[in-house]
Amino acid sequence: MDPKYYRKITKGWIEPVLEATEQVYRAGRHVEVSTLMVTDLSDSEQNARDMARFVGARLGPEVPTHFVRFHPDYKMRDTIRTPVERLEHARRVALDMGLEHVYLGNVYDTESTNTWCRGCGLLQITRYGLNAQLVGVTPDGRCSGCGLDAHIKRVPNPVAAQAPLDELPAHETYDSAHFDWYGDIRAVHVQVENTSDRPQEVFHRRVRRDNPDTGWTRIALAPRESYRFISAESFSDETGVVVAVPSGCTSSLHQVFDRAHFPTTEAAAGTLNADITPLPLYVRPTR
Repeated sequence: MDPKYYRKITKGWIEPVLEATEQVYRAGRHVEVSTLMVTDLSDSEQNARDMARFVGARLGPEVPTHFVRFHPDYKMRDTIRTPVERLEHARRVALDMGLEHVYLGNVYDTESTNTWCRGCGLLQITRYGLNAQLVGVTPDGRCSGCGLDAHIKRVPNPVAAQAPLDELPAHETYDSAHFDWYGDIRAVHVQVENTSDRPQEVFHRRVRRDNPDTGWTRIALAPRESYRFISAESFSDETGVVVAVPSGCTSSLHQVFDRAHFPTTEAAAGTLNADITPLPLYVRPTR
């Protein structure tokens, strides 16, 4: 929230961003606020207080607010990942200042990504990776325990998820790549292009310790269609993912941190087996 920091790092001005955010909120649109907590630059308690003050005063306490973990990359690789305890502290500060929905981003294995009732403390939404499950919210967005308005708008008539396939279609030949999650490497960005003149289908499957038969999820591609998606760790017992690409498609796969990081290398070039891009080499700085 420091204008000097914002100008130095982003080469822009923060006030127009804040004004535009406020304008969108006043227009009745859905707004969420994310703050990238860069290690030793923007991960201070004061920055968390400034952000919480902006959301509470110029928007509303019901606006979801995210404190997002930073990792070194591109032109800012001379530091370390944001310590999780600083993010947890920022969340507690914002909650103490009256915000209702405060979460951590790019962080696994923490309850600070879940939603709890501010009245009775009931667990309302669980989140892990890109998976979210409603466990304590009524159809009209209230706490199923005490009835307090949770300020959650549920999608009416949501589309049911497609049933996974037990086996890959036998009439097609596939190249498959298996990725294991390790450390903070918990996602794969996938770029696929159907180079043929007929529809094609790409598949991916999660590998889990406690549920090995997860099935294959299908992604349909029209002729000449290009599509990019992310497969991120979504269960605590998940160990990796398998991507299967038919012979009529080209692909590029990039293992990345967490789930939100986007590869900085060109993803349009290469094939499934020739362009499994490694992460940038990180050298811990001397101080």
